[in-house]
Amino acid sequence: MKSTLKVNDKLWKEIKSQFPKIDKAVVKTGIQSDAGENDGVSIAEYAAFNEFGTRNIDERPFMRKTFDDNLANYNKLIERLFKGMLGGKLDAKMAFSILGQQTEDDMKNTITTGNFKPNSDITINGGWMKSPSGKPFYVKGKGSNRPLIDGGAMIGAIRYEVEGV
Repeated sequence: MKSTLKVNDKLWKEIKSQFPKIDKAVVKTGIQSDAGENDGVSIAEYAAFNEFGTRNIDERPFMRKTFDDNLANYNKLIERLFKGMLGGKLDAKMAFSILGQQTEDDMKNTITTGNFKPNSDITINGGWMKSPSGKPFYVKGKGSNRPLIDGGAMIGAIRYEVEGV
């Protein structure tokens, strides 16, 4: 999956001429590196395992899916926000914060409503597995078939940050 945002070039040039500082502005939405840990595993690493998959975890690309599914809406929102900045109704920080909040809300919605591959039987019910070295260990089942949601640590760690404004 590839995500690309397209902005009206004429409007973008006009905005850049009036607001030079937004040229370096960035909105980061997802699991930030300081999200902490859950059961001894970095929440950011756990999110990456789910986003891209591993040998034992199916790919469930909630971040890429969010942006792919909402690109048209984001392009329209960006245009409205920039027009609001040009009209003096919004400053750059507020405009980028509105975009960030929208992407955060959409990503959480993708997790709760997205159509992802169901959890495996061992994930749902628990049971014995073997480590790569062959040592057996017990996996506690989560009791639910809903992918990406267990105790809520990952979805609760999703947030946006605005930088460069």
